[in-house]
Formats: sequence, structure tokens, C-alpha cells
Amino acid sequence: MKKVLTIAVAAVAVLCLASCGCKDHTLKASKAQSLINKEMCRVHVDQVTTNVPVGYFECNDNSVRFTLRKLAANELITYSCEPVQKVRRTWRGMDTTTVYFVTTALTEKGQKLVAEKLEEEPTADIKDLQLDREFDRSKFPEANVPEIEFPEAGGAEEMATEAADYADYEEYQPDYSGDEENMSAYDRAKRKESVEPVTVNAYKMKVVKVRNIRLTNDNATAATAEAIFETTNVNPFGRIVANVDEGKRELVKHITFVRYEDKGWQLDDIDF
Repeated sequence: MKKVLTIAVAAVAVLCLASCGCKDHTLKASKAQSLINKEMCRVHVDQVTTNVPVGYFECNDNSVRFTLRKLAANELITYSCEPVQKVRRTWRGMDTTTVYFVTTALTEKGQKLVAEKLEEEPTADIKDLQLDREFDRSKFPEANVPEIEFPEAGGAEEMATEAADYADYEEYQPDYSGDEENMSAYDRAKRKESVEPVTVNAYKMKVVKVRNIRLTNDNATAATAEAIFETTNVNPFGRIVANVDEGKRELVKHITFVRYEDKGWQLDDIDF
């Protein structure tokens, strides 16, 4: 009876050591997936964007015009195209070619998909530095020291600096000069050219599975894995311009993780 009791007490002691003194440092797939998705949201790469040219511009690439016409079919932009004769002199005489000028504008439906410019959210480590803290130095003696030592000099130092800034610039020359009536059709069209790339939302990305997790040292402080990303919320900009379909998956390898004693497992590096 005494021997049985001793064995039971020893077993309980072993269980207590296992549950209290030895932590399980295994990186679970669900934890790795959460870390990746969280980091993607922090740096705003979960929302993928693309650019669309808006304005009046020369476009002789039929594939680009085809893309723009497909966007117009989805009522995201308005589109029109006019052929213009471009004449140039060669040693053989006059050479005439047809070029194309396109006019595009975002519709109300397209305007709703214009991407906002978002700043990265600071990490917990960055927040610890209190980089957004404002300091008041007005109470110190140096606050009353004037920046300009000799104001009566008329700002000669500032004038010299300004002159140096413009020293390397050539005098501005307009691209097209003269009487517009004497210009060619191409030059008149080119003079009106004005285009701006507008950044629009295309689709979203998320991690749906993390697999092949491997601890890379004996102390369980580093790990590697690969993840499967999936596209969601694909709109016509994503489908037509970015050539992405809803639910398309992509495998990303060589994702690394690191474990800290105070924070546990954290994402170390991934090439978004």
C-alpha cells in the first residue's frame, strides 16, 4: 500500500511539473495565420490597389484602350477616343500616321472605389517610444534667441540660398508656341494633353491556411512556414486591370516567425 501511494504521489508531481514548469512553445497554424492577417491589416496590404489613367492623353496601345473600354462597360469610367493625323517630314517627303487620343473620367460608381491614403499603424514597440509625444521648449532660455542674427542685412543669406536653389535649372520653355491656327491637328491635341493616374481599390487579400510549420532551433525561438493567400472582394478594377478573380489562391513560402519571452510568437519577415 505504501509503495502504491509513493508511485501515485510521484505521478502527480510529474503532472504538476509538466503543466506549470514546462510551457508548450509550439507555433500553431491558427496562431501563425492570425499573426500574418494582423500584420497585413496594420500595414494596409490586405487592401490591394491599382492605377487608372484619367484625363486626356495619347494612347496608341490597343490593349490599354481595350482595358479602358471594359472599365467603361462596367460604368466605372467614361471613355471616348478620337483618331488624329500625325504628319512628320522624312527624307522621302511627308509621312502621315494615325494616332489616338483618349478621354477618360471616373463615374460616380468609380469614385466610390478611389483608394484612401492610409498610414501604417504603429506597432506596440513603436508606441513604447512615444514618438507622437509633443515637447514644449518655450520655457527654456534658448527659446528667446532670434534665429536671424543680423536682420538689418536684408536677408542676404536667404537670398543667396534661394539663388543657389535655382542655379541648376534651365529657363522654362513652353512645349508648344506660336499661333494655334497654324499648328497641326496632332500638335493641337498634344497641347491639350493632361492625364493623372488615380489609385483605386481592386481587391482584398487574406491568409486562409498556414502549413509546413517548422521550428528552426532547439530553443523553439524561431520558425518557418508557408501560407496560402486568397483574393476576396474583387471589383471590376481588380478583375479587368489587375487580372484577378474572386477566390484566386497563391502560395507564399519562406515566412519566418520569432518567439520572445515577453510577447510570445511574432511574425518576423514576409515578402508581401
